[in-house]
Amino acid sequence: MKKIITLFAIVFMVIAGFTSCGKSVGPKAGNAQAENMLKLLPANADGVFFIDLERAMDTEFARKTITEDEDIQAFIEQTNIDPLEDLFFLAGALTQKESEEDKEKFAFILNLNYDKDELLTLIREKAQEEDQEITETDYEGHTIYAMWEDDKEISLSFIDESNILVGEKTQAQAIIDVIEKKKENFYSNETLADLVSKTDKQAIFWGAILFAPESLDEMTSDIPMLQDLKNLQAASIAFDYKNQALLADIKLMGGDETKNKNLADFLVGIKGFAGLMAADKPEIGELMNAITITSGPENVQISANIPEELLNSLKSEIKPKEGEEDIK
Repeated sequence: MKKIITLFAIVFMVIAGFTSCGKSVGPKAGNAQAENMLKLLPANADGVFFIDLERAMDTEFARKTITEDEDIQAFIEQTNIDPLEDLFFLAGALTQKESEEDKEKFAFILNLNYDKDELLTLIREKAQEEDQEITETDYEGHTIYAMWEDDKEISLSFIDESNILVGEKTQAQAIIDVIEKKKENFYSNETLADLVSKTDKQAIFWGAILFAPESLDEMTSDIPMLQDLKNLQAASIAFDYKNQALLADIKLMGGDETKNKNLADFLVGIKGFAGLMAADKPEIGELMNAITITSGPENVQISANIPEELLNSLKSEIKPKEGEEDIK
């Protein structure tokens, strides 16, 4: 499928046009809370993430991006879905791969206002234009549709009039199992739920993940310089937007005080190397300077305060110049 410049357009162009049962099983669009959304995620998840899209869309940076982007404006005209008015929450779950041949599994639920018929029209047009094959299966009374995007199969289902499910097949099925009360939800995973309770859930974006030792062993054995990551057990992440600046707070947990210091020193080295590699791009240098890395007995903390002006400069730097082709 041809690349859409922004994430919102990508999500909607891919997920549009699929049907499922009409009963209301998830939070009503505009009335959901983080806790409501988390109750739809499966207990077997290694990580969860949440985005307050309504707050994200209310930032000046997002409004400027959306109003100036021709692709987004065309999408709004086709679907009557306005990201500034109709997006509310996104909650997702992921599980790590169990073998070298396996892949990480993810799925998310998007809470929004939408018109199914208009989305159906759009997806059918796109599928026909690009000769896409769409398969249809039934799972626990929900219709799941699947299509291939590059080398990945993406499953989709309209859960109800306010929620759309998107993701890898088995993870999407796990969420449906929770919805149909066939399996326990996220809150029965005590370790992950406890980690989430310590995460800044007031942020626009936040998440938490538990690391499987075998996944870190595989990564660090292939890349010796990453040995300091081997002791990680968990991480929490939060991004917010206040006073015209993007705020980031990432905590990496699992080592003792000495191991945490070693990891922090390694990350500071990576930060410095990135700054040197981008010496001809002052925006990258400013970005590196906005990042602070510290360590303590319990974790390594990575924090950042990135002004909106710098974000706009970075956006301009990566935007294709006139006459250049967009990346497919």
